[in-house]
Amino acid sequence: MWWLRVIAPLDLQAPFYGGKRTAFNGSLGTSDPHEASVRAVTKRAELEAQFLRQRRELSPPKLASIAPEVRKMIVDTLLENEAAEDAALRMRKDATTRFYSPATAAYRLEDGSLPERPEAPSISPLRPLAPETVTARAAFNVRRQKLVRAALAGGNLEVMIPLVQPIVKRLGLAIDYETPDGAQLLHESLAAYSSAREIAVQRDQGLVVPTPPKPAAPPEVVQVEPNVPGTPKAATYLKDIKADWLALKTRARPAIKITERALKLLAEADADAPLSELDRTHGAKLRAHLVAKGIKGQSVKNLIGPLQALLNVAVDAGKLTANPWAGLKIDTSDSTKRLPWRTEDLKKLVVANNTRTDSGRWLLPLGLYTSARIGELAQLELADIKQIDGVWCIEVHDRKTEGHQNRSVKTKAGERLIPIHQHLIDLGFLEFVKSAKEAGDRFLFPKFIQRGKRRPGDLAGLDFLRLREAAGVELDERFTFHSLRHNGRSMLAAAGINEQIIDKLVGHESGTVQGRYTHADTATLAAAIAKLDWATLGLRQPHSPPAPGAS
Repeated sequence: MWWLRVIAPLDLQAPFYGGKRTAFNGSLGTSDPHEASVRAVTKRAELEAQFLRQRRELSPPKLASIAPEVRKMIVDTLLENEAAEDAALRMRKDATTRFYSPATAAYRLEDGSLPERPEAPSISPLRPLAPETVTARAAFNVRRQKLVRAALAGGNLEVMIPLVQPIVKRLGLAIDYETPDGAQLLHESLAAYSSAREIAVQRDQGLVVPTPPKPAAPPEVVQVEPNVPGTPKAATYLKDIKADWLALKTRARPAIKITERALKLLAEADADAPLSELDRTHGAKLRAHLVAKGIKGQSVKNLIGPLQALLNVAVDAGKLTANPWAGLKIDTSDSTKRLPWRTEDLKKLVVANNTRTDSGRWLLPLGLYTSARIGELAQLELADIKQIDGVWCIEVHDRKTEGHQNRSVKTKAGERLIPIHQHLIDLGFLEFVKSAKEAGDRFLFPKFIQRGKRRPGDLAGLDFLRLREAAGVELDERFTFHSLRHNGRSMLAAAGINEQIIDKLVGHESGTVQGRYTHADTATLAAAIAKLDWATLGLRQPHSPPAPGAS
């Protein structure tokens, strides 16, 4: 029989489990490994929901209204903390901190090394820290001061939550930062933080600026009003939130389809409870149902993700107090990991592709020199190949045209320009596009345009499957057309191309603030795409003789 043991979170062990570490320790009631796995993930989800409820019991109610005295004390505490920390660091003699100014005592040993224990008498004689260290530190403080001022001017209040929250927690309070009072607290805290940065800059200039005094203790009685969130409607189900989700913004057809499929599977798993009753156990029940159907880890995540998005919409609409599936664990370890193609297999594919004369022969070269998704290439129209700022580009977009209403991109970042590599031009790609236009064609790959339920990407995938069979490349789900994106990204990174520029080229969402505001011109993108070098694979024009020395 399979046995399961779950350790309780540290913060819950004492109040709820008598100081014991184990939250559950028992048999799963089966000797079948697959059935045991399903029961284990279901039990784990039940315990996660239990842990969430227990944490809510320990947490004080969130406050919608904050007394002015309490708000002032929190703000003053933040200012004193920041100014005091800056002063303390300046007084330290450990030069590794780099927190020094001309007005403080910072030392190195005579030979230039850093003392490990400043208080030890053996480190004397001492000498002042190098001036360039002081200059660098002052420049850093000025830059940080400018960033804080920009955040204050732009109303970027959420950056203060990590600094304010520890102070609030020490007071035994819980504050709803979405309320007007909560936002006011963050605004005043950001202003105080800006003052602390001003103090640091003045100290770097040699001025003696005292640290503000510690604020007085909080009042014994605090006038607060509890935050009472909206109560969800008893008869509202998750499928009813779909209309709200669609109303927020235009949704791509694939996103709608997978959401509809997820809702059907939720009902199939008998986990479609009213929102007022929906909890983590229903998410676990769906997860177990998907696993039992043989759906793999990443696919399970892709199906549960849209339902979590609907739950977030329900929270924003006041129909739920919190997302009960937030943080629901999905094991994706059994998902197939895509790997970059091996050069020897790419050469086999190229040899087979060189014998083709149909329009599909351009699919592989475009995949190599654009790192685009197969669905993005398969749905291209000839009008999408155009000159932008004097550079020939492929425009990837989801604009609907007559007879092509199902066009889509995976994400918003998928809408982009991809400069056409010079090697593609040398192979005759632009001549092919021109002749296709003159022949009255509309699509780059007419045979891939949707027929029935098969989308362009599906048809192109079947075409690529036939190519690899003709090339004698064995079928391996780790190596697909999508693997060319991994090859391209790796090659661009090895060439030193900036990560944000790579994201722009391949259509990835950037995980950084800088990435969201990085706008590259076509010349910059063209310079980056030029770093893709597949000359050794032997790509050539149809019926043209192989280049000397090419394999």
